[in-house]
Amino acid sequence: RNASTILEHCSSEAMTSKVYNDLKDSRNGNVLMLMIGLKSLSDLFHDILLAKDKDEWAIKTSFVSFFFLGGAVWATFSYCANMAELFAAIEYDGENPSCACLYKVPDLACVLAFATPFLLMYQFLTRYWGLLHAATYGDYLFCWNLKVSHRLLRENIEDEVITSLTDSLLAVGVVGDK
Repeated sequence: RNASTILEHCSSEAMTSKVYNDLKDSRNGNVLMLMIGLKSLSDLFHDILLAKDKDEWAIKTSFVSFFFLGGAVWATFSYCANMAELFAAIEYDGENPSCACLYKVPDLACVLAFATPFLLMYQFLTRYWGLLHAATYGDYLFCWNLKVSHRLLRENIEDEVITSLTDSLLAVGVVGDK
């Protein structure tokens, strides 16, 4: 066969329907959805526990959420690694293969697909540094980024040193006659 005949044969519906695509049967998508769902649920419980002054349980829930986020990162990188492979369509003549065509996902689509795991990896690393911050200075909220830890904010609001959230959190307040 010449090149144009092979190209025409590999472009035909008969061959493209024979492409073995293991992404359709992959469990990575289900694992990803499970991990993202459990991470979101853990984040919700974390913020509720923190609002109810259950700091010890909140930090434990933070680590559970971190674990689920790591699972989501793994699942997306695994899925995208499979996407970057070549896919084969094999035509058989009886029991023996007579022709094989290889297909790949277009380069731009593959690069764009890798944006998701890299964004999740960024969130994973940000969460890692947040957990280090929480272990050092007290816990923090996932739903709201604060310049100071939640523990310091709560103590200052209870002591009425900071009168308004619109003021600077590091401003010195006047207490009594001092």
